[in-house]
Amino acid sequence: REVIDEVVFHLSDRQGLLQGALERGDIVETRALSGRLASLSEQDGLADFARVCRDLLDCVERGETTATAAVGARLFRLGEDSLFTVMLYADQSAL
Repeated sequence: REVIDEVVFHLSDRQGLLQGALERGDIVETRALSGRLASLSEQDGLADFARVCRDLLDCVERGETTATAAVGARLFRLGEDSLFTVMLYADQSAL
């Protein structure tokens, strides 16, 4: 349970930082956080979340602002759902 809590904390923390970077238009920070989130998510079995992180990174690198906003919104919805699922799974596994 402690490991799951730590993973959820790191993912939600970085997701919040990424959201702030997107809102500020900080491309360098957005690129770095997207890559870190993709890597961390993939290690933790959140393949869909990692894929959307890489999609966001791709949009940012191509300078597609409309696509970046759309993929960013998708990422935050999926991130919330993914973290909820991880916590639910951890609770059920503890039974």
